[in-house]
Formats: sequence, structure tokens, C-alpha cells
Amino acid sequence: MDPSPRRSWLLAPLSRPSCVDEALACETDVVVFDLVELVTERDKPAARAAARSAIRRAIESKRSCFVLVDPILAY
Repeated sequence: MDPSPRRSWLLAPLSRPSCVDEALACETDVVVFDLVELVTERDKPAARAAARSAIRRAIESKRSCFVLVDPILAY
């Protein structure tokens, strides 16, 4: 794990591929992929399907990332 401080965080809805692209293109320290707050119920299945690819792209770009998930579905 990188010990440097994480000063900038960017929230990107996984339901909007263009937002994911923009988040990964900018120079933020951390990208938080959202599956809860910014994603409509109708778009959640597609957003969940996009999560793996987005995480892989973040790792390839040496960017820290987190995924915001619905706590009810996490168990």
C-alpha cells in the first residue's frame, strides 16, 4: 500500500461510463466508484456489471480506488 497522503478523492457513478473515464483520466489520488447514491435503481445491474472493468482500469493506472456499495447487499 502506498504510504503517501491521499489528498484528492473523486466520486464517479458506475452507471455513467463517461464519468468513469473522466475520473480515471484526471490526476486525483483516489477514485470512489459509486453504486448507491448516484445510480438509479434501474441502472444498478449495469453499474454492477461495469465495476470489475473500472476497478481493473484503476489498478492499471496505479490509482487507488474504492467502491461504494449498498450495505444491505454487502452481506
